[in-house]
Amino acid sequence: MASETDLHKLKEEYLTKKRAGMDYTLIRRELHGKGIIDKDVKKIVQEIDDIILKEELDKTHKSTTDKMRIWGWLFTITGVIFTLGRYTDMAFFQKNYLLSYGGLIIGLTLLFYGYLKKKKIRNKESDPFSMFKKHKG
Repeated sequence: MASETDLHKLKEEYLTKKRAGMDYTLIRRELHGKGIIDKDVKKIVQEIDDIILKEELDKTHKSTTDKMRIWGWLFTITGVIFTLGRYTDMAFFQKNYLLSYGGLIIGLTLLFYGYLKKKKIRNKESDPFSMFKKHKG
């Protein structure tokens, strides 16, 4: 049985190869050729598969957070325009409390939530195997 550091290096190596398009059967074959036992081969392939699937899911989350931030900026700008219009005594803007304060509240909420989600995604990208590390406690 290989040590944990050796297994981690193998996981990183074959994760890179899988991202480049290598098939799981070839990964298994190469790992068996390196003398890795079946239990460890299965664990490595399963963790690589989980990471690949999670990356695909994160792509959709990234596009969602980008859309959230764009809409957040649009609502915030609209809210600022209507709020400034109210306080500069422009006739059209006087009775639009919903557009001024509502736009600001919704826009800032979307911006805040979008940036939090983006930060969370960035932290997960720093170590793709972090979800498999066991916490001691």
